[in-house]
Amino acid sequence: MKSCKHSTVPKWRSLSIPSYTPRVDSINAYKYRPKLDHNAIDSVDHNSAMAFTAFIALSLLLLGATANASALDFSARWRSNPRCGFQFGGCSFGRVCAKARYFNMCVRPQPIGGTCGLHFTKVCASDAECIKNRCSKTVPLGGVCLNSYYVCEDGTTCDGKICSKTVGAGEKCEGKGISCAAGYECLGAHGLKTCEKPEIPLGGDCTLSGSVCETGLSCHEGVCSKTVGGGEKCEGLGIKCDTDFSCIGTSGYKVCKKLIDLGGQCSDPYWVCKDGLTCNGEICTKVIGGGEKCEADGLVCDTGYDCVGTVGFKVCKKLIDLGGQCSDPYWVCKDGLTCNGDICTKVIGGGEKCEADGLVCDTGYDCVGTVGSKVCKKLIDLGGQCSDPYWVCKDGLTCNGEICTKVVGYQEKCLLPKIVCEPGQGLGCVGNYKGYYCRKLMDEGGSCIDPWWQCKPDLVCKTEGHKKICRAH
Repeated sequence: MKSCKHSTVPKWRSLSIPSYTPRVDSINAYKYRPKLDHNAIDSVDHNSAMAFTAFIALSLLLLGATANASALDFSARWRSNPRCGFQFGGCSFGRVCAKARYFNMCVRPQPIGGTCGLHFTKVCASDAECIKNRCSKTVPLGGVCLNSYYVCEDGTTCDGKICSKTVGAGEKCEGKGISCAAGYECLGAHGLKTCEKPEIPLGGDCTLSGSVCETGLSCHEGVCSKTVGGGEKCEGLGIKCDTDFSCIGTSGYKVCKKLIDLGGQCSDPYWVCKDGLTCNGEICTKVIGGGEKCEADGLVCDTGYDCVGTVGFKVCKKLIDLGGQCSDPYWVCKDGLTCNGDICTKVIGGGEKCEADGLVCDTGYDCVGTVGSKVCKKLIDLGGQCSDPYWVCKDGLTCNGEICTKVVGYQEKCLLPKIVCEPGQGLGCVGNYKGYYCRKLMDEGGSCIDPWWQCKPDLVCKTEGHKKICRAH
């Protein structure tokens, strides 16, 4: 069996390579390939030797192909990324000198946001740094921060793609990216501007600490306000009326007016009564109902009621007209009337008409007469005078000779001039100390000897002998 010899040189040895020899594991493995033991091969049978020879040949072929590819790749990199450094100088425009494992090479830097750190050729430009395998740029205050790879420097934040910071009261605020805290403005001369609280106009919010309203205004309930007096317009945020005045009126016409308490003067056009009160006779009044106390100034009883009673106890009571009901304790009769039997009555004198409800004749008088013609008349007792036309004799009596008399019949007691015998019956009041009675009067020629037998008024009793006879005068 012939020994195995290689008559050809591997292709990679014929390549034109740089003066340095790279340390590639695949090449070293090929360079130091193992030698065959011919005595061992001769000891095996011919078929086994042939199989082993084929295996070795195939292995050498694959190793040579790998070494060739590595050499080609390295050569390409060298041509695109030449060496740089102390001995080789700088890199061409647009490249940077990056440190490889054993030497420096010129590479094209990664853009902002590009990958870095994964290979020596993946380096960032001089104004960037590799953060989490991405080329990132630290941007100063006022710089542009297009995306997350433009990182604002400490103390600043990316706001509207500009690295910004917020400063507080009294701090300088000029320059791009510097803004004042909420409620502050950058005020002052150029080069000396600082964050200050601006003067807040009328109606502005002054709730923040340190807020300053414009001259002439004051912070009232969180709003910059001004105070106006009576009669001045008071509509609009921040406008308030002076002490004791209120903003009153319809929309667009509100003015400051003084609110007056019960009983106060309301004569001034800008003095108005408080809610629930009414200006009545230049006094602020309150209308109250029946039974309510009404002595205080400005208290007025409701329509139909009057303030009546003794001092300290006056209340509103309903005044009832003549003939009206007065049964309720707060219903009282009007002046001149009297509650009599739960009816408001009026006492009238003799001769006055008395038929209307509530009219009552005065004491000693009675409403007498026919329907529609009744008047008050004084009723006269037996024997009383009835000379006055409104003095009438009581029932059962008759006015006779201006004296109220009683008429009685035959044999009834009589007493002149009050009790008289019935006229037209020929009777006369006759008797003695024992009493008088109505008896028949004797005609002419009749006997009048008995004291109960009296002659008629136009006759006289004459004695004729032993007889007494009624004779003409």
